[in-house]
Amino acid sequence: MRLLATTDLHAQLVPWDFYADRSIPGRGLSCLAVEIAKARAEAGGALLFDNGDFLTGNPLADEMPDAAGGPPANPMVRAMNHLRYDAVGLGNHEFSHGLDYLGRCLAEARFPVLAANIRRADGEPAYQAHAMIAAQITDTSGAPHVVRVGVTAALPPQTMIWEKSHLSGRLWIGDILAALRLQVRQMRAAGADLVVVLAHSGLAPEGWGSTRMRANVAQAVARLAGVDVVVAGHTHDALPARPVESRSGAALVLPGALASHLGVVDLELGLRRGRWRVLGHRSELRTVPPVALGQTAPEDAVLASLGSPALARIRRQLDTVVGQAQVRLDTHFALIGRSRALHFVGRAVRDHLAGVLGAAGVDLPVLAAVAATRAGGRGGAANYALIPPGPIRERDLGSIMPFDDRLAATEICGAGVMRWLDHAAAIFRQIGPGAQDAALVDPEVPGFLFDAIEGLSYRIDLSAPPGPGRARDVAWQGRPLRMTDRFILATSSHRMGGGGGFPLPPARREITLPPTRLRDVLRQAVRLPVGTQEDLCPVWSFCPMPGTSVVLDTAAEAVSSSDDLLSLGLAPGGFQRFRLHL
Repeated sequence: MRLLATTDLHAQLVPWDFYADRSIPGRGLSCLAVEIAKARAEAGGALLFDNGDFLTGNPLADEMPDAAGGPPANPMVRAMNHLRYDAVGLGNHEFSHGLDYLGRCLAEARFPVLAANIRRADGEPAYQAHAMIAAQITDTSGAPHVVRVGVTAALPPQTMIWEKSHLSGRLWIGDILAALRLQVRQMRAAGADLVVVLAHSGLAPEGWGSTRMRANVAQAVARLAGVDVVVAGHTHDALPARPVESRSGAALVLPGALASHLGVVDLELGLRRGRWRVLGHRSELRTVPPVALGQTAPEDAVLASLGSPALARIRRQLDTVVGQAQVRLDTHFALIGRSRALHFVGRAVRDHLAGVLGAAGVDLPVLAAVAATRAGGRGGAANYALIPPGPIRERDLGSIMPFDDRLAATEICGAGVMRWLDHAAAIFRQIGPGAQDAALVDPEVPGFLFDAIEGLSYRIDLSAPPGPGRARDVAWQGRPLRMTDRFILATSSHRMGGGGGFPLPPARREITLPPTRLRDVLRQAVRLPVGTQEDLCPVWSFCPMPGTSVVLDTAAEAVSSSDDLLSLGLAPGGFQRFRLHL
């Protein structure tokens, strides 16, 4: 029996980067649909699931055309109807545009939409908790059989924080494991031969303690009694890296993001005491095969037709000029502390929050934690922002702020700031003194987990192992940071909800703010020309290590005029490699 899975599609229906305004070969559900058809044909049929975060993530999600006077339909829902998805779990970003939007989007869904750990304010389930599917299979002698497949889903409880402006007082999201444990028991009692869990949850870092109310608990889900297959997600990882076969335990796949991968799980079943049991499993990820330069990957014609009309309209909308840039803004060197784009974001957020707090009589100094959201890594060589001098367009704001989270803020002490900086610095490998061309960035840590704090100056000591003590010479307004200093730290609702595992101050220190999207803050900021105030300033740098060099892979179009940063030419994956002398 074969199961297929996608996750974190983020409305990537077609292979197009709306913000960079260029094609992205090998991405998009319209291309992956061809691989879905192939995988189904090989097995004579298969069940197809999605693990959430499919509705929002790019401007296509806002396209809600009326269907001949009927209810509006989201193109992603229409696409998933066409591909005959058997069940879909909800992810945290399904709620990013509010419950009314979500309800309208799902009105035409011809597949079960599942979420076991969401309840309404009255305590009743808000969505279907599980589904039972009668799957047709054929045994090795050619005889047909029916296997009862139970499917359930859950999403991070932190969604209550990330989307509290939409959910507060209306929905409650509980612990993932507790909800799934109950659903697995109920499905087995109802006669399920096979149990599949769509866990919108990633892998927990090694050494984490209790899993209760955690966002990333995929390993613990796979260990639950009665679970046969886990489709994980949320963190945009791609696992397994190579096919895995086993005769025990649950199968687990995490199929990337933006339709980059298709999870394929093949199960060997045996009939034992009148019930089907999993005897072994094989898990793998498949991708769209690469095509020659100048060519495009084959697409599902129906899905391409759903995306094409909206694509032209959206490109015109995103071409709207919203401001002017007097300097080049990019994220090519955000991971070495040299990014005008991130500096602009940090200044804009600090200035906005300082104005809000000043009007409310709060006089603590404001800092801003800014994530290197588009800095290559798992997103590939095109995953960078570049705004040349000249008009700033609507698409440029999305390029440097791809996830339009809410502005959030918390009171934080100097010791808390140090913990935040040390946590962010875990993206860098430990570098031995005298090393030559050592890889700077740990590929297991995505760039969007790195924060720089605007409003401070500091250094990162690469000779120290990841953990406490990496942040050095931290200063505020020219004087050394004191552990008892008090600040207001601006960040995103995603970070404040636990995204990235940053060491947050107690919840009582969170500052109540008017609901404000970060992209709206940028839109306000670019009304004034973005100019020399965004010039490279020494927010942070690495501690000097004479005779030592590291290498960083970045965008092919990256340019540097710094003497300590030298291009070494192209690197695998379409990147450009630079040597940085420490």
